[in-house]
Amino acid sequence: MQRAASTDLQLRVALLSLENQIFAAMENDSGTSQNDWDAPSEAWGLHAIQEEFGKSMQEAYPGIELTGEIEDDDSKVSLKSDEPDALQAIFQQMGRGEMESERLAKAVSACLKESPAQDPQGENAKNAPSETALPDLRFLLKIPSIDHAFVFGEDCNFNNKLDENENDGATSRPIDNGDGVLQRGIGRVLTIHGDGKINPNFASREVLETVPGISDRIAEEIVWKRNGSDGIPGTDDDYVFQKVEDLKELRSISKIDELEYNKMTPKMRVTSNTFTLRLCATHLRSMQRHRIQMVVKRGKGKITVLSCLEDFGS
Repeated sequence: MQRAASTDLQLRVALLSLENQIFAAMENDSGTSQNDWDAPSEAWGLHAIQEEFGKSMQEAYPGIELTGEIEDDDSKVSLKSDEPDALQAIFQQMGRGEMESERLAKAVSACLKESPAQDPQGENAKNAPSETALPDLRFLLKIPSIDHAFVFGEDCNFNNKLDENENDGATSRPIDNGDGVLQRGIGRVLTIHGDGKINPNFASREVLETVPGISDRIAEEIVWKRNGSDGIPGTDDDYVFQKVEDLKELRSISKIDELEYNKMTPKMRVTSNTFTLRLCATHLRSMQRHRIQMVVKRGKGKITVLSCLEDFGS
């Protein structure tokens, strides 16, 4: 028991060290214009941090593997956007049938309305403004037929790879379906913190297709255009939509009329300041893990944590 507690402490210290380095890099990379800092930056992206501090972290925390990812939360469907059609479309994208997706979308809306606001004044909560304040997506687990894997996926160490323990059914944790495919989880395309506007620079094709006016053809071109000629995101030839008006240059938008464009633009933004950080520290001998999943809002020189879910596991 003492050894397990010691391992837990080592993992948490290592993870907090990585978290602090990311926060410091985000704060320092404020830039002079919003576009310099509002999207995942090479200066504070996880891989950049690991490259810069990887050797020192390896020396400081031998036998511990640090993995993780950073996502743009303003490129996800927001539960606060009051768009039931978008939510239904996302459930269908996640493999649920049309009728089941409609039922789930209604159930989520009902959960949101029933959830009490988190008022720090306690007894005065009933007099507080009526607004939903949920810490994370765990409230979805209240809905029948929605399980942990559907919400959070099977990638328990956030390395974007299907590891052996993530493809062996119930043999070891986490429990998975053993189908040879890494289930991503609806949390990758759903947020409770976004404002309902979608950033075309980072939104997945599935999320783009939920925006009014964006057909599968337009969504495909947006992804193709931003990935550049090599088709690989994150390389030097990537295209960045600097303003919403840049979407008008898409070839798949009709030149006869701008019906699609006029529908989509009220729901689009090219800047983002809310991000999900998923970080994991794994003890390579015992395979004990410590994980942190948090949503942060970034202002110039300031990081605000909107929600944080921290857990240990094997």
